[in-house]
Amino acid sequence: MLYVVENKQYFLDEYLINDKWTKKDLEKLYRKIHDEIINFIRLFRCYISWVNKFFMNQVQPKNIFENINITKILNFNYTDTFRKIYSNNLIDKDICWVHGRILDDGKGNIVMGSGSDFYDEKYEYFLDLFKFYQKYKYKTDMQYLKWAELNKENKIFNEIHIFGHSLDTTDADILKPFLESNSNIFIYCRNNQERYKFEKNILAILGKDLFLKKLRGEDKNIEFVYIEE
Repeated sequence: MLYVVENKQYFLDEYLINDKWTKKDLEKLYRKIHDEIINFIRLFRCYISWVNKFFMNQVQPKNIFENINITKILNFNYTDTFRKIYSNNLIDKDICWVHGRILDDGKGNIVMGSGSDFYDEKYEYFLDLFKFYQKYKYKTDMQYLKWAELNKENKIFNEIHIFGHSLDTTDADILKPFLESNSNIFIYCRNNQERYKFEKNILAILGKDLFLKKLRGEDKNIEFVYIEE
């Protein structure tokens, strides 16, 4: 199945020039934009399924995971890559597919939208494109909340390893409880430019005081680990 986004300007230029926007015109435009985004998400899901089916056997494992005792995975991806490449010892309840999961047959609903903090009533036409609503609509895995609470009370994770995530603020509601924890946190980056991007995102999530405490304080517990590009 292939979706093509038409190369059209619709009626944008005409109404921008003549200032003839009406409520009906805006609603028509919103619906068209909404539908194109939904089509893109469907196409992306098909693409991930295709890659997972035909190219997974070409993925080479990284040795950085060899000496880490991984007991839980908070998975922001949509596939079961870790278990296929590294270990089958983890069962389903040890993995939280927080953004949904694409199964081998291509089925499955996924969270792919805008961050929850950006929602406002003026975006009501696009409610189902916000992550918080998609989590609700698709009943995605929420067991990370229990993990975060238990870790806060009893420090069940001595170490937290963050790999392959940008730490973007669109996922701040998920990341913050873990970044605030007293666990030793290792963030993997490829170069100084990527590290700087991560630092800015951590600052946006934690605020400057906690940022300094976690990265430079007497009891700092966030460390960057460089890996080969």
